[in-house]
Amino acid sequence: MTEGTSAGGATTGGNQGTGGAEPLDACFIGGCSAHICSEQASIVTTCEWRPEYACFQTVGICERQESGSCGWTPTPELTDCLAAPPGT
Repeated sequence: MTEGTSAGGATTGGNQGTGGAEPLDACFIGGCSAHICSEQASIVTTCEWRPEYACFQTVGICERQESGSCGWTPTPELTDCLAAPPGT
């Protein structure tokens, strides 16, 4: 995967390989459907599925935003996918 992208709860942000310590700017993908991007490594959610969750898994980039918080970067690919999620 490229820098800033991740699936299945891996860290993002370009500071990987820090000898086991989590980088201060790490973002994590979590939730049962891998649809949450946050500063917390182990976000737990209920398990439901929505078609738009596939967009986060396929074209989503979970990284630190200009606001300072972790979030999904609103790329054109993500925006287009969320407007017409697969399977709808």
